[in-house]
Amino acid sequence: MYPLDMSGKQAGSGYHVVTGAAGHIGNTLTRQLLEQGKNVRACVHRDLSPFVGLPEGAGFQKVPADILDPPSLLSAFEDADTVYHCAALIAINRSHVGSMNEINIQGTKNVLSACRQEGVRRLVHFSSIHALSPLPETGEIDESRNFVSAHEGMPYDYSKAVAEQAVLDAVDHGLDAVIVNPTGVIGPWDWKPSFMGNFTISICQGKIPMLVKGGFNWVDVRDVAFGANRAGEAGRTGERYILGNVWAPVTDLVVMLAEISGRTRKRVVVPHWLAHVGVPFLSTLAGIQKRQPLYTHDSLRTLLSHKNISCDKARRELGFSPRPLQETLSDTIAWFRKNGYLGEME
Repeated sequence: MYPLDMSGKQAGSGYHVVTGAAGHIGNTLTRQLLEQGKNVRACVHRDLSPFVGLPEGAGFQKVPADILDPPSLLSAFEDADTVYHCAALIAINRSHVGSMNEINIQGTKNVLSACRQEGVRRLVHFSSIHALSPLPETGEIDESRNFVSAHEGMPYDYSKAVAEQAVLDAVDHGLDAVIVNPTGVIGPWDWKPSFMGNFTISICQGKIPMLVKGGFNWVDVRDVAFGANRAGEAGRTGERYILGNVWAPVTDLVVMLAEISGRTRKRVVVPHWLAHVGVPFLSTLAGIQKRQPLYTHDSLRTLLSHKNISCDKARRELGFSPRPLQETLSDTIAWFRKNGYLGEME
């Protein structure tokens, strides 16, 4: 028998609900939960392509839900044991500030309200390493780091910080919630694909001739899903857990991707000042193509921050053990190739 929690619900009974289930992390998490034999309810909008190979049936449901539509959340969270809140808007430019605040902040508040109303046993909230301040630049970044302020990072960063604070406030008022803070996520099952997925595809197809100095802490999406699942099972209420792996320069990442894909070529590495000069041109091009720019002033600064990140707490309390970056990149390219994203390479 599962033990009873404070609400009287049996821990482990009911559905495991995933918001943003069509996204990179949400879809990977959905698949892992199903592999463990758990009852899963995937919250979706219109895009069903990420659910290839996941037919509905006993133990799995796809339900229409929008985190900006509170009644739809009440329906989705009915009889839920655990809610994994993955839904968010990620953008590196400032033209999406209003949408990011609405989705990342108000959407999270709607999720918190629905969890309370439906008596959800536990919420696992997906925040981000970007919610934590990059300052001071020296020293290790761990779970004790303060929130990023409005002037320290991208608007996305601050929106995730405000949303995370809302979760902590809800914990203070009795909600059982735990927070995970992934770093730079990359990996297979990237159907949309994500920003890093598009970057990977472009590198493999030789479409990015120039690189910028700097790097980031990269982590496999499957390891993030595992860490979040374990946080739902064993994380301490009100605690945050950083889910990352290893910092690597973008140049090293590209070399590995090129070698794995067999598309090695010389690329120019430009200094940051020159990259900043090119931002207006990239922004104009992205607007014409109706896609996010390759980089912005904000994202360039990000490549120089969050270098020394500790995942010791997640390792110690959740059994978090991320795989080697080389394995992640190999599996990612193999998945993109298998699913037709690298067709021009054949």
